Amino acid sequence: MSKQSHSSAKYYLIYGLLMAALVVSLIVGAMSSSPWAIAFIFAVATLKAFLVVQHFLHLKKERRWVKVLVISLVLLLAVLFVGLVPDIV
Repeated sequence: MSKQSHSSAKYYLIYGLLMAALVVSLIVGAMSSSPWAIAFIFAVATLKAFLVVQHFLHLKKERRWVKVLVISLVLLLAVLFVGLVPDIV
């Protein structure tokens, strides 16, 4: 029983961290719409996605595939940024 309660305590902790990050994002978004605030909100969203993937999707055992997916997605994101910058500027 203690192992199960410890496991659920971990999930409640992660849930609490996700809710705290949500509140921080909402407060920052309400206070400012500067590029730095938007970048901070995206950084917090990235952290929340990392927490969900690591703890709720149980991908800790899939190290190789996670690395391949993350690297390919970051490269795709870089291509999108480079492609969209001329439209924004």
